[in-house]
Amino acid sequence: MYLPLALGFAMQKPNLAYRWVYLQTNFMVAANVDKAEVLLERAKKAGYNGFVIADTKLDFLGTVGEPYYKNAKRFAAKAKSLGIDVIPVMASVGWADGLLHNNPSLIEGQQVRGAEFVAQGTEAVFSPDANAVYRNGGFEQGKGDQAVGFGFQDGIGSMTFLDSTVKHSGQQSLKMTNLNGNCRIMQSVPVIPHRQYHFSVWAKTQGLKSQFEIKALDSKTRSLADQDPRVKPDQDWTEHHLTFNSGESTKANLYMGFWGGNKGTIWLDDAKLEEVGLLNVIRRPTTPVRVRGESGTQYTEGKDFETISDPRAGTVPWVGGYEVFHAAPSIRLKSGGRIRQGERLKVDFNHALLLNDGKTSLCLNAPGTAALLAQQAQEIEKLWSPRGFFLGHDEIRSGGTDDDCLASGRTPGQTLAKNIADCVGYAEKAHPGAETYVWNDMFDPFHNAVDSYYLTGGSLKGAWEGVPKRTIIVNWYYNARMKNMPFFADRGHSQILAGYYDHNPTEIRDWLRDAAGIKGIAGVMYTTWVDNYRDLETFAKAAWGG
Repeated sequence: MYLPLALGFAMQKPNLAYRWVYLQTNFMVAANVDKAEVLLERAKKAGYNGFVIADTKLDFLGTVGEPYYKNAKRFAAKAKSLGIDVIPVMASVGWADGLLHNNPSLIEGQQVRGAEFVAQGTEAVFSPDANAVYRNGGFEQGKGDQAVGFGFQDGIGSMTFLDSTVKHSGQQSLKMTNLNGNCRIMQSVPVIPHRQYHFSVWAKTQGLKSQFEIKALDSKTRSLADQDPRVKPDQDWTEHHLTFNSGESTKANLYMGFWGGNKGTIWLDDAKLEEVGLLNVIRRPTTPVRVRGESGTQYTEGKDFETISDPRAGTVPWVGGYEVFHAAPSIRLKSGGRIRQGERLKVDFNHALLLNDGKTSLCLNAPGTAALLAQQAQEIEKLWSPRGFFLGHDEIRSGGTDDDCLASGRTPGQTLAKNIADCVGYAEKAHPGAETYVWNDMFDPFHNAVDSYYLTGGSLKGAWEGVPKRTIIVNWYYNARMKNMPFFADRGHSQILAGYYDHNPTEIRDWLRDAAGIKGIAGVMYTTWVDNYRDLETFAKAAWGG
């Protein structure tokens, strides 16, 4: 006997105890509470019973002031009156600028070893790697529309052209237009391992509707850094920046362009590469700056040279914020110190590194990190006393690379396992009996818990071992659903499926169909990153009938 498809699905689909909405907002603004209350009313009518609140202010509640508390409590009261749970996000260690507001020095770092400085007058000035040169960055040399000196150039004569009519300087620029898929240009450059480099390019745009990106990859195509510099659709000549650490590499492949471009025009000109020194240097007691002379003499901070700091690091555009690039500080010599004029110095230090459009990670091994996360749990409990805490451990692009991480003796996976277990403990201590939830990706062997993930200094495998079975996995990786849903179910976890992602709202029906028979599928979450709630009811209807 064959059941109608709709009836068969209705009989098999999981019981969705958690029917959530993901809301990114700022409760410091009263108008945002007004909008959120309207959304609560809509969600209640559609059958939702929980709101996950992602608000950067939750990362530094101790400094936000009474207006924020008033607005947040107003929202919570409205939610309670409708029978809707409020689930705050804490421990956003992979999107860490909010947590860094409390202590900017807790940022994850990259190591520089043996950067060269020369003592001149009252300073030791940086002496950059002379071989780090970006050739033909002004695109002055070409053969037809092909720029000379590049490893490859997509769409020569169809999407990429040498243009003598529009340029930032010199005689011509590189024009990218008629975009249809990948349109990139790449050049390989020599680098010294464990040094910090700055790449820049000038860009002008017209009617651009595609995302321009700059990337540095090593010879094994592993990312060293990437930037979405947020190029505007129509802008005059503007300089854009990328910084990266060479890691173990002796060569970096520098890419500019579009991965899936479809509309608009961009002109590129005057691209250049340079090694940089103490840019965004990290100063924790456990991450010293080591300065040694030509004979190996170890010089002393405060005795041979002044205390080193980068005054813009962790302070621009706000406390906890970092810039991709600015002028790096020199080393100021102490009067009566041992450093001789003209002496060449070797300097080791840790520096912050920004990815994407300003993404930073918290150093999970830094002294002070544990206390900060425990304090955050207490502050959230004081504000909302929620039924549960949503742990924001997702897309952690770096870790295991600075002095504190290397001194721990743990792999990135072991570090992450310890941290997630600790964070569950902080939440449960703040609110005994509270539930905890966490994104899947960093604990998923079919997603990010793998070897050589982005800038992690080692393997993330085994990170899942730290997640207590009582913690509910919020699974957002639809493409690996037939592998990762059984994986977490076999480990004893319940799961909430984070659907939508600003795509087809009815796709959740297929996901739930594929989840039929898998233990512990306990709910779904309408998840939007662009504040788009127009499909709230359609998603609910597809998931449970609305």
